This record gives sequence, structure tokens and C-alpha cells, in this order.
Amino acid sequence: MLNNISGFLGVGGGIIGDYESIATVTVGSATPYIDFSTIPQTYKHLQIRMNVQMASTADMNMRIGTGGTLDTGSNYYYHALYGSGSGSATSLNSGGQVNFGAYLGYFNSGSSSFAGVVTDILDYTNTNKYKTVRTLEGNDSNGSGFVFLSSSLWSNTGAINTLRVYSKDSINIAANSHFALYGIKG
Repeated sequence: MLNNISGFLGVGGGIIGDYESIATVTVGSATPYIDFSTIPQTYKHLQIRMNVQMASTADMNMRIGTGGTLDTGSNYYYHALYGSGSGSATSLNSGGQVNFGAYLGYFNSGSSSFAGVVTDILDYTNTNKYKTVRTLEGNDSNGSGFVFLSSSLWSNTGAINTLRVYSKDSINIAANSHFALYGIKG
């Protein structure tokens, strides 16, 4: 029996005290992407917490890199499930498409609200396996928003040290969007 619990399990499976801030970015003016580079190799997992608004309807994606170079090849696969509250859930999947990267969510056109997004990058330093990315996203557009869950695979065994969040639709990330990268201790 545990007598003293100092936190609770978070999305990444760690105790709250196991999360350490690596970097934060607040968008000053609309931008096509956000980069995190020279990511320390001292954690078990990574987590990006985002409060994001897109300039118009867009998919949000992530390129992953090793050795400081982003992978722009067809090495990304994903499965996703989303619902809008106005019908049944919809599933998506894709693989080997150059323009996708890891899939982080879908944003409604004309939404004046920000979406909350939590993305985990599991075992990012392990050079013996492909990398898994899982995302939970939700946004509201006056009652017509989405709830979104995805799992992506980056078919590369390299240790991750660079991440780029962007839209495959070439839509800008709006001003005041906020991104926070955390390392999760093992």
C-alpha cells in the first residue's frame, strides 16, 4: 500500500513531478511552423502541450528528425478516430505519404477558439525500435468542434532530437498559440 502519493499518472504514464520543461514557444505573429531542436537525450519520453489556433481549416502535423535533420520522406503512418458530436465517430488511416508526417489533429475553419492538444513521443531515444506518437486533441467552434485521437508511427530507429509542428495544408499557426515541450523521466 502506498502511504504518500506525490502526484498522479499523466498522459505519458509518469508522475507529475517526472515532467521537466524543455522549451516553450508563444507565437507572436502567424507562422507556418514551430521547431524544437537540440532536444536533450536524457528523458524516457517527450510530451508537447499545445493551445493552438489555425488561420483556417487545416490538419496539424509533425515532422520528426534525427541528427538535426527533419525526415521529409514517406516514413510516417497513422490511425485516427474523431467525432464532432453531430453524428457517429469517423476513423482515418494512412501510411507512407510524404506530405503527412505524424498526424496531430484537425482544426475547423473560422474557429475563434483555441484547441487543446497533448502529444506524447514515446521512447524517443531508443535506437532499437520505431517511434510511436499519440495525440489527444479537442477544439470547439460554437458547438461544432471535434474530439480527436490519433496514433502515428515514424518508421525510423534514430534517436529524435528535432521536431517541427506544421500544417500539411500550408496553413499558418495563428498568433498567441502556445507550445510547451516536456521531458518525461523514465
